[in-house]
Amino acid sequence: RTGYLIFIRGNRSYDLDQPGPTFNSTNTTLRAKGTVLTGDQSFTPLTGVNTNSLATNPYVSPLDWAKVYANPANSGFASYIQLWDANVGTRGGYVSIYNNGISSNFSSAITTEIQSGEAFFLTNSVSSPGNFIVREQDKSATSNLQVYDPLVQQPQLFTSLYFYDSEHGRRIADGTHALYDDTYSAGIDDNDADQFSNMDEDIALLRNGHKLSIETRPLIVASDTLFLFMQRMKTLGYEWQFNGNGLFDPSITAVLVDNYMSTQTPIDLTNQTVIPFNVDLTIAGSQATNRFYIVFNPGNPLPVTLNSIRAYSVPPSGARGPGINVDWSVNQQFNRDRYEVEKSITGANFSHAGTVVATATTGAANYSWFDA
Repeated sequence: RTGYLIFIRGNRSYDLDQPGPTFNSTNTTLRAKGTVLTGDQSFTPLTGVNTNSLATNPYVSPLDWAKVYANPANSGFASYIQLWDANVGTRGGYVSIYNNGISSNFSSAITTEIQSGEAFFLTNSVSSPGNFIVREQDKSATSNLQVYDPLVQQPQLFTSLYFYDSEHGRRIADGTHALYDDTYSAGIDDNDADQFSNMDEDIALLRNGHKLSIETRPLIVASDTLFLFMQRMKTLGYEWQFNGNGLFDPSITAVLVDNYMSTQTPIDLTNQTVIPFNVDLTIAGSQATNRFYIVFNPGNPLPVTLNSIRAYSVPPSGARGPGINVDWSVNQQFNRDRYEVEKSITGANFSHAGTVVATATTGAANYSWFDA
């Protein structure tokens, strides 16, 4: 019943002050042991107004904070608790939630359902609130495993269609969402959401004859295309708004192709891009359902950063004779296929000596090559 904050840092070769492509955590499994607690449980909090005390959900089922707070025995405590959300920031953070479900963090998965084994902070509303009581009847049947699972960090592109209304100003007409991850199929499956047609402006992502509001695709490794479908447009000025989440391969570029205007406009995959256009219903090409599409292209490989290189002679070892070992470490390794090693007798004329395939790791990597 004691609460702990345990920080699992994973592989110690990674610098925790450098989150991003150079930081990768490793899987860790924690198992709880001991006797299963049943019946009402009592916690002795600290005394003093606004004092914070740590309590836990002692049961092997979720606990509903709304029910716990409704217990008259707990009237000496504030109506909110503080829960840890591992998905806040780069290392987690605290989220406040009231008994009515109002949270301090809009994007947090935290709810009033306290999961089995989850700890939380109470706040005293009076100097001596008495013991904090958790009862069997406060249990919940609702599981919220998202508080433990990491948020899916995958490239995403939101496409929104806006227009201007004389009364309300800029208004959204419709939107789509494209997600990229190698766990997704290139075909249409249950991860892809069909588009329900609107009465007015209607946009979708068109794939294999399907109109999709959400499309899931494998990661982009070659040229790829998002086909935008639009219908029920008006003679009006519109705006495309594209919001990328910055998780695409840095070398990937995207452009919006306008078949009618014969233009290509770059799309920023890390921020917001707004592209205005006009529709004239008297011109077929202007209102064509296939007027727009987005083309993704891998750009030139970014320059790799060579951190260090060392060549040194090594004595015979086992069946291997003496030779030269070459070690090197790199950073910013994106879109890298292989490293080719060349050598020279004269120091002027070099010839190919060996090839080392680049690892799948992006960011930092270490390599070694032996020349007998």
